[in-house]
Amino acid sequence: MKVTSARLVCFSPTRTTERVLEAIAAGTAARPVRRLDLTSPKATGGTFDVPAHELAIVGAPVYGGRIPPEAARRLRRVKGNLTAAVVVVVYGNRVYEDALLELRDLVTETGFVPVAAGAFLGEHSFSTEAVPLAHGRPDAQDARGGGLWWADPRGLRGARRVGPASRAAGAGQPALQGGRLRTRCRAADA
Repeated sequence: MKVTSARLVCFSPTRTTERVLEAIAAGTAARPVRRLDLTSPKATGGTFDVPAHELAIVGAPVYGGRIPPEAARRLRRVKGNLTAAVVVVVYGNRVYEDALLELRDLVTETGFVPVAAGAFLGEHSFSTEAVPLAHGRPDAQDARGGGLWWADPRGLRGARRVGPASRAAGAGQPALQGGRLRTRCRAADA
């Protein structure tokens, strides 16, 4: 199968997930890039088909370690035809828990074939000037690969981190340890 274009499929209330998907699409050779924004309340009816010749870049935010139920409902209406998919979750400086697995399972059930998966740090939706939570993220360093985690989407085994260790290897973040995906924690968390 030759991928001739890309389709961004997103649920992105704060537009952070959408910006991450756009950055991923910019790094591919797939052109043109089409968008399917499922955020608006107007996007609640009908189904959407993504043909096999497109690369689907599917993204959703993480709330409380999970894909929001409304996002999952809307994403289930997007159908692939054994379409290659990049599965993306964006979390707000906490942890993404099983959200990446949930989204991988959802896109697989709807006819997509996950070929890559990533969890990206974004500014938390509750961030304020008084209490900044991942303020301004993703930023230019993230776009260069400083905060990216990639994993084998079939089982999320063989994860590898992309970017400098000082940026994203914080508490609650996955790390490759002895060939297995582990979660880092601070001594105070243990």
